[in-house]
Amino acid sequence: MQLDLKLLKGKMEGLLVEMETASEKIEKATDEKGKTDALAEYRGKVAEYDKLNADLDEAKKHANRRKQLSGIDDLVTVQGRTLATKTPAQARNHDNEARDHYIIFSDYFKGKTLDSFGGNARDLLAPKGSWKMESEGNIEGAVAVPKIVAMQILPEAFFGGKSDYSSFLNGGSRAGYAGKALPMSSGGSAGEANLFQADFMKNLLQYPSEAPALWPLCYKVPCSYGTILWPQLVQAAPGAEDSADEFAEDGYAASYWTAEGAEINGTEAKFKQQSIPTFELGTRTELSRQLVNRSTIPIESLIDNLFRRSLMGKIDRAVINGNGTTRPTGIIGFANTVARTTSAHVKYDDFVNLEHALAPQLRPGAVFAIQDKALQDVKLQKDTQNRPLFVPLTSGAGQGANLGTILGYPVVPTQRLPALGVQGDVLFGNFASYVAPVEQEIIMARSAERKIEQNVMVYVMFIQVGGKPVELRAFAQLAA
Repeated sequence: MQLDLKLLKGKMEGLLVEMETASEKIEKATDEKGKTDALAEYRGKVAEYDKLNADLDEAKKHANRRKQLSGIDDLVTVQGRTLATKTPAQARNHDNEARDHYIIFSDYFKGKTLDSFGGNARDLLAPKGSWKMESEGNIEGAVAVPKIVAMQILPEAFFGGKSDYSSFLNGGSRAGYAGKALPMSSGGSAGEANLFQADFMKNLLQYPSEAPALWPLCYKVPCSYGTILWPQLVQAAPGAEDSADEFAEDGYAASYWTAEGAEINGTEAKFKQQSIPTFELGTRTELSRQLVNRSTIPIESLIDNLFRRSLMGKIDRAVINGNGTTRPTGIIGFANTVARTTSAHVKYDDFVNLEHALAPQLRPGAVFAIQDKALQDVKLQKDTQNRPLFVPLTSGAGQGANLGTILGYPVVPTQRLPALGVQGDVLFGNFASYVAPVEQEIIMARSAERKIEQNVMVYVMFIQVGGKPVELRAFAQLAA
């Protein structure tokens, strides 16, 4: 006999209410008989509830038996690999699960429908957050991007840097250009050596690295429920001695000189709670089925580049100038504003003034973020003997590399800051004071029928990212 679980739940909820009512009667009873009757009523409701709960436990056990039995049929071999089954009382092999997840995701990316996957495969694809796998309109149910791919798209969300998923899959380092010995001509004209078929390089030509970004410098914290709440000591610029704001920077816990035995005056420390929400950021691309299935380059392995650069650019612009309502809160407009020495230029004095706009204790770890044209303007400045005033000292390469220092602080050039001469073309501050909550799960959904007449599949990806400068005194910006 199959239980009506909805009806069972309703009965159990009703009994809980009746148990609470009987418990109140016990407390309010003024004579022994009233208490005895109320207690008997309470125990009767508890017995009824326990019986229904036993029926529910048996239903759960039966469902688990069915699930274990169906697991035998869910062994799916993908590209010569058998998916790891979930065997009770056995340690899980997370490496195998991660590889299996990537292989299954690759099949999904290439057009395999969710209904065609077995139970274990669907479990690996299923998002762990609020997204569901059920189809919605023309979009087939969302799936979780494998962690080894997600770490390529948004490594900052995993607090461990990038991992090489091809190395992870293949058990070795990422393959580079495979060198081959050129054939020697055995005689005749040198052109005979050209009879060999040219190699097709299975690498995609693209920029060698992404543009420098500010978001990787921010303080990332994991977030699972859309908003983080973080208590914070209230600290503002200190006032003059003996003023009400003298100890503002110390959280308003005041100290006073007192005579021996006299009562100590003081004030309470002030606290507030920072609420930093995340916002949904989506990206979309279209690929033909023919391209996805016939490409000699594994298209699904390129999504870290296809999506990351687009997402990073959007996040970075929000960190710089976001409105805080539909995207993270930006630094420009909230940071201390420092007057510009010369209109439409950035001078040495501007850097000094920006540095000293921050209290000395807030400067360690600070960097200069400069609009690339503003940095060019600085480099073009020369002394009276035509010698450059600024000579960059390169240190490393790749995303976020510092191209020298100014006043001993690293320089991060970017094209995402406002244009030269506009407020915020130069920022100075410690980006660890910009707190960015981020959800680690990245969701991708693929169209089921959209543009079917063009044989094109539409891919959408969603991440949840927030951000807010929690200590505004840790940032300064150059005025227009």
